[in-house]
Amino acid sequence: MLNFGLPAFGFALGALAFAVLGALIAVGPRRDMVHWALVLGALLSAIWLGLTAFIRADFLFLPLRGLTAFEVFRSLAWAAVPCLYALAGERLLGGAFGQRVGRSVVLYLGVAVLLSLLALGSLAFGRGKLDTLTLIPLLGLAITGLAGVELLYRNTHSDDRWAVKYLCLGIGLVFGYDVYLYAEAALFGGYSPEAWLARGAVNAMAVPPMLIAVRRDPKRPLRVFVSRHVVFHGATLIAVGGYLMLLAVAGFYVKTMGGSWGGTLRIVLVAAGLMLLSTLLLSGEARAQLRQFLIRHFYQNKYDYAEQWLKFTERLANPGEEMPKVAESVLRAVMQPVESTGGILYALSQRGQLEALARVEFADPELETVALSARLRRRLAEEHVVTIAEVAALAPNLTEFTAQPRAWALVPMVHDSDLIAVILLAVPRVNAQPGAEDRELLLTLGKQSAALLALVRANQRLAESRQFDAFSRLSAFVVHDVKNVVAQLELINRNAERHRDNPEFVEDAFNTVGSAVARMNRLLAGLRKASNPGTDGGVFSLNALVEDACGHCLGRTPRPEYQPMDQEVWMEGDSERLLHALEHLITNAQEATIEQGFVRITLQMVQEAGTHADEVGSAVSDPCRDDSLLPDDLGGEAGLICITIEDDGCGMSREFINTRLFAPFVTTKGNSGMGIGVFEARHVVESWGGSLEVQSTPGQGTRFDIYLPVDTERAEA
Repeated sequence: MLNFGLPAFGFALGALAFAVLGALIAVGPRRDMVHWALVLGALLSAIWLGLTAFIRADFLFLPLRGLTAFEVFRSLAWAAVPCLYALAGERLLGGAFGQRVGRSVVLYLGVAVLLSLLALGSLAFGRGKLDTLTLIPLLGLAITGLAGVELLYRNTHSDDRWAVKYLCLGIGLVFGYDVYLYAEAALFGGYSPEAWLARGAVNAMAVPPMLIAVRRDPKRPLRVFVSRHVVFHGATLIAVGGYLMLLAVAGFYVKTMGGSWGGTLRIVLVAAGLMLLSTLLLSGEARAQLRQFLIRHFYQNKYDYAEQWLKFTERLANPGEEMPKVAESVLRAVMQPVESTGGILYALSQRGQLEALARVEFADPELETVALSARLRRRLAEEHVVTIAEVAALAPNLTEFTAQPRAWALVPMVHDSDLIAVILLAVPRVNAQPGAEDRELLLTLGKQSAALLALVRANQRLAESRQFDAFSRLSAFVVHDVKNVVAQLELINRNAERHRDNPEFVEDAFNTVGSAVARMNRLLAGLRKASNPGTDGGVFSLNALVEDACGHCLGRTPRPEYQPMDQEVWMEGDSERLLHALEHLITNAQEATIEQGFVRITLQMVQEAGTHADEVGSAVSDPCRDDSLLPDDLGGEAGLICITIEDDGCGMSREFINTRLFAPFVTTKGNSGMGIGVFEARHVVESWGGSLEVQSTPGQGTRFDIYLPVDTERAEA
C-alpha cells in the first residue's frame, strides 16, 4: 500500500520544480557549457528527488547507497555551474584578477571531480549504512560547491551582481543544507530523520531564485509564453474546483450537524451553491473581473497585442460595402478589446458636428447629432483619447456626453492628420479609467479604422466618378451623332436656295433626311438598351451592313466605292453599333480627301491581323489596343474578316497616330468636331473581340483595317 505522506510530497514537489526548471532552460536560445550544466543539474536533481519520493511512498525499493550515487552526480553538476559561469562571463572576469580566477575555477573543478570519485568508490565498495569514509567526500563536495558560489559572487563586478545573486542564492541553499546534513551525519554517525525528510522541500525552495536568475541573465533570457486563454481557463478551473471542494465540505458539515434535517439541508445547500456557480460562470462582468485580476498580477502588459491585432484584422477583413455596415464593423472591432458595453461611431460633418453612423447597444436619441466645441475638437485632432471627465473640463456645455451615465471615453479617428470620425465608448464591463495601455491601443485601432473608413469613402467617390464618366461618355457619343445629323441638315439647308428645283438635289435631300432619321432612331434605340455589341443582337449579313454604311455616306464626296465579297458572310450580334462605327470611319475618310480622290471599302477573309501592312506606307497599330481581346486560336472553321477603308487623302504622321488619333476629345476639325469618332469605333470593334489597325503616310493616304473574328460554320447555320 502506498504511503504518500508529507515528506514524500515534499520530495515530489522538489522533483517537479527541478523538472520544470530544466525544461524552461532547455528551450532557451543559448547553447553553451553553462546551459548544458544547468540543464544537467536540474535533470539529475529531478531524478534524484523523484526516486526519493517513490521510495518514501513505498512504490520503489532502492538501497541508500544507490540513491546516494545519484546525489553525487547531482552535486557535481551543481558544483560545476558557478565555476563554468565564471569562466564563460565576459564582464565577470574583467580587471587584473582574471587569470587568478581562471586558475581557481580549474582548481575547484578538479577538487569536485576528485571528491566525487572518492564518494562513488566508497559507495561501490561499502556495505550497509553510510560510513564516515563516504560522508567525508560528500561533505567536501558540498563545501566545494559553496566555495564555487562564493568565487562567482565575489569576483563578479558590483554592477553585474544583480544578474547572478539569485543563482548564487539558489545553489548556495542546496549546498548549504547539504553541508549541515553531512556534517551532522558525520558527527553523530547517521542522518537525522527530520533533516533528511526535509530535503525535498528545501531543494524545492531553491528553484524560484534560480528561475529569477535565468530570467535576468542577458545572455540566456528566459522567454516562455503562456497563453492568456490557458491561464484564464486554468484559473477558472482551479477556482471552480476549490469552490466545489468548499461546497462539499459545507455539505458534509450540514449533514453531520443538521440532525434529521441534515440530508435535506445538504441537498438545498448544494443546489444553491451550484446555482450561484452557474450564475458566476455565465456572468460577463465576473469573467472580466477575473481576467483583469490575472492580467494585473501575472502579466507585464495588459493586452496580448499580437492576438488583439489578429482579431482586429479578422473582424475588418470583410466589413461590407455600404458605409453603415462598415461603420458598425469598425465600432465592434474597437469595442471588443476594452470590453465596452456599447458605443456610437460619429462622422465629422463639414460644419464640425458629429453625426451618428452606427450604434451598438447605445440607442439614446439625444446622441444622434452632437456639436463639438473648438477645444474638444482640437484635443481629439491631436490624437488623444478623451474621457468623459475630461470632456466636462474641455466642453462644460456638452451635456449630451457628460450627462450620460454610460459614457466612458471618446476615441479619435484621424487620417492624414485630419479628424474624420469619433467613437463614443460606453463603460466597460470592468468600469475603470482608461490607463496608458488602453489609450495607446484605442488610438492605434482608431487610426487603422480611420484608414478603412477613408478607403470606403474613396471607393464610393470613385464609383460615383465612374458613373459620371460613363454618363459623360454617353453624352459625348450622343452629341457627336447629333452633330453629324445637324451637319447633314445644314448642308441641305445651305444648298436649298440654289438647287431646290434640281431633281437630283431633291433626291439627295430626301436620302440625307432619311439617313438622319435612321441615325437618330438608332441613337434612341441605343439609349433604350445597354447591351454588349458583340454578344447581343440578331443575325445579319456583313456584306449588306457595309453596303448600308456606304449608302448612308453617299451625300458627301468623294462617294465611297464598295467592293463586296463573292462569299456571303453572316454574323451574329448588335449590327447597329458596328454600322455606326463604319459610318464614322467612312465619313472621316471623305472629309480628309478632295472631290477628285477616292474612298474604297473592301471586304475579305484573312488568316491573321496585319496581312496588308506592306501595301500603303508604314503600318501603325493602335497603341491603345488590347491584343488580349484578339482570339488566340480561331479553330479550323473560324477566321478573321477584314473590312478595309482606304483613301488617298492628306494622310497622318506616325506621331499623330501614336499620340492623338485614338485619344478621346482630341480633334483637328476645330469647333465642328468632337474628337470621339475613331475612339468610339475602336471601342465597338474591340467589344466584338476584334482589332483596329491604321496605316498612313502624309500626303499619300490612309487605310483602316478592321479585323473581326467570325465562325463561318456557325454563321452559315
